Amino acid sequence: STLHEASERGDLSAVQSQLATGVDINGRLAAPPWSTPLMLAAVRRRVAVMRVLLEEGANPNLRASDSNCAMTLAASVGLADSVSLLLKFGASPNARDQNAESALAKAAIGGHVAAARALLEAGADPNVHSHSCISPLHWAINGCHGALVELLLSHGAYMSSLQPGLLPVQRRACPPA
Repeated sequence: STLHEASERGDLSAVQSQLATGVDINGRLAAPPWSTPLMLAAVRRRVAVMRVLLEEGANPNLRASDSNCAMTLAASVGLADSVSLLLKFGASPNARDQNAESALAKAAIGGHVAAARALLEAGADPNVHSHSCISPLHWAINGCHGALVELLLSHGAYMSSLQPGLLPVQRRACPPA
């Protein structure tokens, strides 16, 4: 739809014009992954568009066919402003995708400390595991994101919750940043 295209482009004027016509703010694309305008704005880092959509009533917890939602997408691109905005409008800090990867895990994969901090401060569980038994701490260690390792540990992440084969000593290989 035109609203989806404008949201993805970050065209705030076009988004506002479309909303004025009464278009479904939570409408989905006609093909997989059936994303909403908010999801497209989140993955493209269009914070101003996200704000307008949320203020106009976009549901931050709707899921696409791959179970991603605006929160998991925002966390994966690491934009802390988007994560904080979604949290303000009721998005779950423990949102997950179809593999049970949490928004926090997605932030950890990319080493996005500020996004991870926002999630943790909102109550994200640092010990949640994906279907593959991988925790956010595992991702932080695997990516050698030392500051993120420290952040997760300071918020209660368990060293013993690492995937089998990973040793706590690996933490020492990551500089604290």
